[in-house]
Amino acid sequence: MGREDSGLALQGLAQRLEMLERENEQMRSENAELRHKVATLEGSAKSLFGSRYLKEDELGASELDER
Repeated sequence: MGREDSGLALQGLAQRLEMLERENEQMRSENAELRHKVATLEGSAKSLFGSRYLKEDELGASELDER
């Protein structure tokens, strides 16, 4: 592989890296949005059901199936 070929390969890798970095940032942003939505929904459930609200780890397997 000559210098010219190596340069093209490196350029292609750099472009791929930039694309993956943008994709990663989009996924991080989407993840943060979804975490916020989950926290909001959990807060709504707690206010609606009060002390009847249980975390999944406090429920038995049969109770999880009923959800």
